[in-house]
Amino acid sequence: MGLCTCVVLVGPSLGPIIYGLILQFFSWRALFIMLIPMVLICIVSGAVYLRGTIEITKPKIDYLSTILSSIGFALIVYGMSRIGSNFNALITALVFAIGIFALVLLVALFFIYNKLVGYSRSVPMNWKQFPHMK
Repeated sequence: MGLCTCVVLVGPSLGPIIYGLILQFFSWRALFIMLIPMVLICIVSGAVYLRGTIEITKPKIDYLSTILSSIGFALIVYGMSRIGSNFNALITALVFAIGIFALVLLVALFFIYNKLVGYSRSVPMNWKQFPHMK
């Protein structure tokens, strides 16, 4: 866990410094061209070393949760973006409130579904049973 935290903290702090140095000598297009070998190495090493780590299943998509989360997050982001500009306060508050309501409804449906069925189709609650998560 500590190693993952180090990677997460070092990347955003060193990335701008390294890319700033690269941009001093090359075009901005070089940043994307330099990523191609790293992406290919990651794909090949992942295909070689990550075989059979999980069983393949075909879970059903929970369309109601997908729609509610999309609408909720989109309306919240739209409402927050309208706050910073010239806006009609009533419309902005209404859009923001509908987004919050959609997310609250999503969370409520998630807990109701877990209570009735005992598990969630989209988020596995038994993650501690996997050997690599212990």
